[in-house]
Amino acid sequence: SRPRTRHKSQLSIASPSLSQRPRFEVNGGSSFQTELEWRQMTSVWRATDLRQRTVRRLSEGRRCFYAYLLHGLIGAVVMPGCAWVRAQAQHRSEECERLCSQADQAQEAGRVAQADQLLDRAMKKSPRDLEVQRQLSDSLWQVGRYRESLDLLTRLAEEHPHDRRLSMTLAERHAELEQYDAALGWLQPALKTEPVSPGALKLKATIESAQGRDDAALFTYQKLSQIDGRQAEAQLQMGRLYLQRGQPERAAPLLRSVL
Repeated sequence: SRPRTRHKSQLSIASPSLSQRPRFEVNGGSSFQTELEWRQMTSVWRATDLRQRTVRRLSEGRRCFYAYLLHGLIGAVVMPGCAWVRAQAQHRSEECERLCSQADQAQEAGRVAQADQLLDRAMKKSPRDLEVQRQLSDSLWQVGRYRESLDLLTRLAEEHPHDRRLSMTLAERHAELEQYDAALGWLQPALKTEPVSPGALKLKATIESAQGRDDAALFTYQKLSQIDGRQAEAQLQMGRLYLQRGQPERAAPLLRSVL
């Protein structure tokens, strides 16, 4: 028997004409118009989509597996290793603190050579604790190793820019060495943080007076006296400066308040 064929109208309903089908262009120009090309391209797209979904599932599985391995590695190796590192750092800090205390005792007893040796050992410990490093700097300063003390303090101040005590200590020690410009430079952060600090203002006035800047020193002493009227040294220094300027009538009440 002859094979049955669809009516032309049925065929047109089942398979829309090529002119009605959407045109798909890839690589900037290739188009598909025939039934065969349409079906081939559709199968390629389906296979590609299936392959991409499979790759995504495998990638997610690998990520989970690697995350599990990493978690196990951190728990088994990294965390105990970090604890060991912290314990070693703590031990070095404690050893450094002990050696600094022994160096201070040796310095007070006049055993300068022994104090130097103890401080050499303390510096080799390379402590990371801030207070221990501050103590090491103080001990170095006490035995006259000024450069090492200042270098250590400078590094600490750069690592901890908001620690006002470090900048104040640096300003005091530079002033003690008559390095006034450096002292004022380190004093500025302290005054910026606390503009009415009596200690910082007193040091500033002392430096200005040592530099021969009497007007600036007098102004700073006046500000200090306004903040804290019990500053006997400020009253005394203002009286001295007024006498130098030939104003005994202004110096007298200030000097009487001190006596």
